Amino acid sequence: MNNNTIKGDLVIFALSVFAATMIAFLIPPITPWEYFWKDRILRHTRLSSAAESAPENRLLIVGIDETSFEEIQRRWPWPRDLLAEGIRKIVEGRPALIALDVGLWDKGFSPREDRELAEALSPVPHVLPIKFGVQYLEGMEVSRLFLPLREFRQVNTRLGFVNLAPDSDGFIRDLPLTETFNDETWPSFALAIVREAFPEALERIPQSNVVPTRWVGPPGSIPMVSFSDALYGNVAEGTFQNKVVLIGAMYPESKDSFPTAFYNEGEMYGVEVHAQWVEALRRGAFLQEPHFLVLLSMTLLMFLLLGSAVFFLPIRFFFLSLTVGLVIYGGFLEWQTYTGVLWAATPLLVGFVVLTQSALWSRYLREIRNRQRLIAQFSRYVSPKIVRSILDTEQDLKLGGDRKQVAILFTDIRNFTTLSEKWQPEKVVEMLNQYFKEMCDAVFEFDGTVNKFIGDAVMALFNAPLHQNDAPERAVRTALSMRRRLGAMNSIRIKNGEQPIAIGVGIHYGEVISGNIGSPNQMEYTVIGDAVNTASRIESLCKELKSDILISDEVYRHVQDRLEVVSHPPVQVKGRSIPVVVHSVKEWRGG
Repeated sequence: MNNNTIKGDLVIFALSVFAATMIAFLIPPITPWEYFWKDRILRHTRLSSAAESAPENRLLIVGIDETSFEEIQRRWPWPRDLLAEGIRKIVEGRPALIALDVGLWDKGFSPREDRELAEALSPVPHVLPIKFGVQYLEGMEVSRLFLPLREFRQVNTRLGFVNLAPDSDGFIRDLPLTETFNDETWPSFALAIVREAFPEALERIPQSNVVPTRWVGPPGSIPMVSFSDALYGNVAEGTFQNKVVLIGAMYPESKDSFPTAFYNEGEMYGVEVHAQWVEALRRGAFLQEPHFLVLLSMTLLMFLLLGSAVFFLPIRFFFLSLTVGLVIYGGFLEWQTYTGVLWAATPLLVGFVVLTQSALWSRYLREIRNRQRLIAQFSRYVSPKIVRSILDTEQDLKLGGDRKQVAILFTDIRNFTTLSEKWQPEKVVEMLNQYFKEMCDAVFEFDGTVNKFIGDAVMALFNAPLHQNDAPERAVRTALSMRRRLGAMNSIRIKNGEQPIAIGVGIHYGEVISGNIGSPNQMEYTVIGDAVNTASRIESLCKELKSDILISDEVYRHVQDRLEVVSHPPVQVKGRSIPVVVHSVKEWRGG
């Protein structure tokens, strides 16, 4: 690979990394992809994995569950005096706070029941739910804030909204801290609990409407007892002491369950979602979003690693490099799931796609350049058409040990030794270069192969290495083209005051062995056999028979109806026991 190619690849690589970075930060996030990796982060950064360093558990859920319905033998809704009786039993256990995730905006079965519930809650600080919703008035949908009835709003009552904000896929992930309704800002149920029970944690809470919190774990991670056990005293002594007790629905009919990052372990009821968020706020356990410059630096580093893998490994290792790139990409994403930092997954995904496609195009263009360079280089030896044919064939060209019928053409300059003695070496080289160019162009004109230069002689082949049905015709027409080209060349030489040159061309058609000869380290493609020697001997007869083009009878039999010749008596040539019949070529009469 030359320096220009390396520089070009480096430029494409640099532009691809820059483009991948720009695209990654400009396109909108790919939501399903972001959700997938965010869920992985939430699962791997669960708070329970650091239980040894976590403060003593302070939360307890009292669930209105199927066990409670079986023990109490009554389905929901319960009369509020029943709810009040259970809360009184909890209050007797001296909790720090009670958070009741049960709507109290509708009248109960009787005013007495409402009073009993209010009285049951009054001895301890408590948080009651509010809800943002809609109400239909005269066929119109009207936004409304649902507040607990006035009798429940006491001095030690705190309010927090229990609305959850699922993502577009219906999953619950992030905690909405505050919400504004009619210019009044309300805290979430979890934030209201923390403000009352854990005020020291408030300074660690981000100033944001929505925060990505870490989770304690899957459903069941927060300790829980059934409401019926609390009601009937079936709990251990000290169960509620100094605890924040959340009371809420935990039965399927409530329709208050949601998928979370722990979806493989079941949906999570709303009261437990709030409890998980309380624990996260209490511990200050949030997913961190990296600073833009850090994100940019890490993204560039990743793209450089990915790009290096897919751009610069050899083409035969492309799929290996693609695998290496995927391992780097997946490894980085997997690593970030343990850091607690909410890295955006989309830039990396987009960057990987952009870099992979750029690498494919870069490699494709490189192969096109290599193909063009190969054609240009080998076109100095054989016709460009033959080079393209070799490159386009789906089968490997078999160059060893083929026996085939080949037309062999030899040509050399008459009296070259005498001319070279008279001329300066520079003049000889200049003339040879001019002469060889014209002779080679004539060979390539009819898709022949220049096999070798022997001093001032040229050896050309037809029907080798590629198959040609009309090899004798191509060879003869090549010789006639050599005659025309030499005539034009001599006209210029005479005009320039230079001596014209004469050539002899001999052509024979016969069986040869075509293939590579040489050593394992250095080979040459050629043809060997009696036909080659015969062609060379026929060319030597040109001077003796005063002809510039001589062909054997084997060649003449293939073109006799299209060629005007002068036939000669059989001639004995060196190396053959049988005389050779040759013909001097006059002109081509065919099409």
